[in-house]
Amino acid sequence: MDIYRKYVTYSVDDFLDLHNLAFLDSSKSTKGTFAQSLKRIEKVYGKPLQELNLDFLRGAEAFMKKLEDSEYSPNTILTTYTQVLKVLKMIDAPLNTYSQYVKILKEKTSERDELDKLKVDLSKETLIPYDTMQEKVISKIEEYSEEEDYYQLRNYIILMLFVLQIPVRISNYTKMKITNRLEDTSDKNFNWLFVSNKSDALVMWVFNKYRTAVNLGTKEVVVTDDRLKEFLKFYIDVFDLKGYLFPKDIYTTKIRPMIAKDIQSSIMLSTYKLFEKALSVEQIRASYMIRVAQIDPDFESKMEIASIMGYSNTLKMEMYE
Repeated sequence: MDIYRKYVTYSVDDFLDLHNLAFLDSSKSTKGTFAQSLKRIEKVYGKPLQELNLDFLRGAEAFMKKLEDSEYSPNTILTTYTQVLKVLKMIDAPLNTYSQYVKILKEKTSERDELDKLKVDLSKETLIPYDTMQEKVISKIEEYSEEEDYYQLRNYIILMLFVLQIPVRISNYTKMKITNRLEDTSDKNFNWLFVSNKSDALVMWVFNKYRTAVNLGTKEVVVTDDRLKEFLKFYIDVFDLKGYLFPKDIYTTKIRPMIAKDIQSSIMLSTYKLFEKALSVEQIRASYMIRVAQIDPDFESKMEIASIMGYSNTLKMEMYE
């Protein structure tokens, strides 16, 4: 007798309904992760869920191999596998079956963690110290204050964002808009740079859209570095920017914002020019986390830094201690 007989024709929506009944207090993001994982399984197998005969529940190792043969990253694979454990619980699968899946998940999670630690150890050997990057960037302020080329100046100021303040994720700056009206920043479709035209001279990032926004909500980060604050104003004024903070091109009739890969390319170009070594944003963030570990802030401060960087906890930062 097939123990899964009742569920073999369940679609993604059917399992979502079951999930909502089983986990009444789950958040919107938790439900979203579950739904995305089931749709990912459909892509991996190339069929709708109801046509899979629940093959992904009939062999822990076979299912993991199927995921590993796909195009998905190790983290995405582990997230998907974790959601399948929820499915097994919901349908009251036999304990020995559930235990097999837990065993595989633990093994693969351990492998992932060891690999991440190795990557961190290797990166520590090749990174430029964060203080060194800051000193170099600051030393070029006067030179770039006379720069007339839009692309050169834009690339330099983008680097400043990751070196003179806590380096957030690239995606925080894509489709970033400028405003001097605080009420505009309530538009959750965009992230904003608020530049006050009052005597308080407030300059503030308003991050409505970022990876952990569903859990952490809107983040307001005041620009406290006076050099960065003044240079942002200078950059906006020189090129008379309105709308997007980082247009891909200002010499076209239709202004489009830079996307993530454009900002990454910008960072690599500017770091190569300044340090003779092209750095990714992740490498800059890693340098910053090493510096934080050396300062050894209290837990509350560390949580605030992690939150601004887009992490829901301090585990990633602790890898650099």
